[in-house]
Amino acid sequence: ITFNEPVRQVNDSPIDNVLLNTLIDLRENNSSGAVVAFSGTIDASKQVITIDPTLPLKGNQVYFFRFNVLEDNSNNPSSVDITFTTEPPPTFG
Repeated sequence: ITFNEPVRQVNDSPIDNVLLNTLIDLRENNSSGAVVAFSGTIDASKQVITIDPTLPLKGNQVYFFRFNVLEDNSNNPSSVDITFTTEPPPTFG
């Protein structure tokens, strides 16, 4: 996830890698689906967040992703709810 300017928490506190686990939700299917474990990092500029699932994502599976409210240096809030579907696993033979 790339932002065009640094982001922080809405209480003006900085975001670190440990805090990302409380700000980001990754699940199967929808907001009440099974939790998908991940590790997250935010770069030194506070503009790029990288999410790396602990296990490979399942093929042909719908996933739900949310990050709770963040804000930029101008106090503009931002939050995202998206769903995406992974490609089916390859077939051989």
